[in-house]
Amino acid sequence: IPDRQLTLSGLQEQEMNLVSIVGTLHSKLVEASVRESEIVSNVNIIQTPTFPVEPAFPTGWQVVLIMMLTGSLLGALNVVGRRLLHHQLDNAEVVSQLLNAPVLGSLAWLPDGSYRTSLGRLPEERTQAMAYETIATALRVRQEDGAQNLIGFTSLSKQGRRSALVAALARLLANCDHSVLVVDADFRNGSVLREFGMDSQAIGDFTELLINCPIPGERAESKSLVAYAKAASATLGSLHSYIEKVPDEKALYLMSSRHPHSASYEMASGKALASLLDSLKEEFDFVLVDMGSILGGPEPLMTARALDGFIALCGVETSKDDLRAARKLCDTHTLNLMGVIFKSPR
Repeated sequence: IPDRQLTLSGLQEQEMNLVSIVGTLHSKLVEASVRESEIVSNVNIIQTPTFPVEPAFPTGWQVVLIMMLTGSLLGALNVVGRRLLHHQLDNAEVVSQLLNAPVLGSLAWLPDGSYRTSLGRLPEERTQAMAYETIATALRVRQEDGAQNLIGFTSLSKQGRRSALVAALARLLANCDHSVLVVDADFRNGSVLREFGMDSQAIGDFTELLINCPIPGERAESKSLVAYAKAASATLGSLHSYIEKVPDEKALYLMSSRHPHSASYEMASGKALASLLDSLKEEFDFVLVDMGSILGGPEPLMTARALDGFIALCGVETSKDDLRAARKLCDTHTLNLMGVIFKSPR
C-alpha cells in the first residue's frame, strides 16, 4: 500500500505539471495569433463616418428647376426643328423667292357663294377691294407696256377659288372701260359658268371649235381660226355664238367649256386652241384664261404655252415643294410666269 500511494502521488504531481504546461502553451498560442494579426492587417482609417444632417441632391426646388430647364430646351429644339423641316409658306416674300416671280397682290380668297354675292361684299371690305384693284392695275400696266393681254390663271393648291378670282378681276377690268373675255380652258372641271351664275345651256361649248374646226394653215386662204370658223361647216355657226355677254356687266364676255372632255390633252396641245386664243387676243383688250392647276396634269402646261403669260395662285396651305416643282415646270417648258397672287390668312 505505501508503494502504491507513492506511485499515485507521483502520477498526480505529473498530471498537474502537464495541465500547467498545456495552459502555458495555450496562452502562448493566443499571443502568437494576436501578434500575427497585427503584422498582416494594415487598416488605415481614411474618414470618420458621419450622419447626413441636410437633404440630399436633388431637393424639391432643384427638381422643379431641372424640369423647367429641360422643358425650355426641348421647346427650343422643337421650334428649330419645325423651322428647318417646315414645308408650308410663311409669307409672300418666300413665294417670290421660290418662284422667282413678283407678288402682284396678297389677299384672302373670296368667301363661299356665287360670283355676285362675293363681289357684292367687296365694297364693305375695303382692304380686299384695294388688293383686287392693285392686281387689276398690274395687268393693265402689262397690257399697255408690252401688249400682254392674253393671260392665264392657274392654282398651285387644291383650295383656291381660282375661278372666283378670275371673275372678280374680269369685272374690275371691264369697269375700267376694257373689253374682257373670260375663257374657261379647264377642260376637266370648268367652273366659270357657275361663278357667273349663268345658264350652262344658253351658250355653245367652244370646245366644239377645237374638235371640229380644221387647223388654220391647212388651207392657204385661211389666215386665222376666226375667219376659218366663220367659213367652215354650218353646224358650227358663227364664232360669236360661242361668246356670251355677262348680264349687267360692261363689255364682259364669256366663252365656256360646259362638260369634261376625255380628249382634254388633245384640245389643249393642239394648234387649234393656240390659233383661237391668238385671234381672240386681237378682238378684246383682255383675254383671261381660266386653266387648271399646272401641277394637276399636262393640259394647263400645254395651254400656258399659247399665252402671253400666266399668273399662279398659291396660299399658306401650298407647300414649298409644290412651288419648286412649279418653277421647274416653267423652266422646262419655257413658260412665262408673270406673277403670283398670294393667299394670306384673314
